[in-house]
Amino acid sequence: MTRIATIICVLLCISCGCKQSHIAYTSAHVSSNSWLEHTVWKITYTHKEWGKRTFEVYLGEQGKLACFNPFDTTPYNDEWELRNDKIILYFNNRDAVYEALVFDDEVLVGTAHSYVGGTWDWFAMRYKK
Repeated sequence: MTRIATIICVLLCISCGCKQSHIAYTSAHVSSNSWLEHTVWKITYTHKEWGKRTFEVYLGEQGKLACFNPFDTTPYNDEWELRNDKIILYFNNRDAVYEALVFDDEVLVGTAHSYVGGTWDWFAMRYKK
């Protein structure tokens, strides 16, 4: 029983430490969007009508976004921006908007909405260099 209690205490300490480091990371690192430029992310979501979908995006300079999603009907005008601690991705003439809190430099978690699809949750994992 003592061993289980020790393991639980260690896990709690680790998880509390992660929350503290996330707060410091967000406030210090998100002030500039340069760390996001030239990165590739794998976006995944499960929509109630469309099912599970996965696609990649490339975040370029000056808010340019290259989307590798076969369902993106206007890939030539997709954009991204970093506003405070949120990253916002715009697809299909800004009809589909994906907003996420910057969890760290490898994970984004957020909510998307569009006129056609309603609202759904999504997450993205950054591809390693």
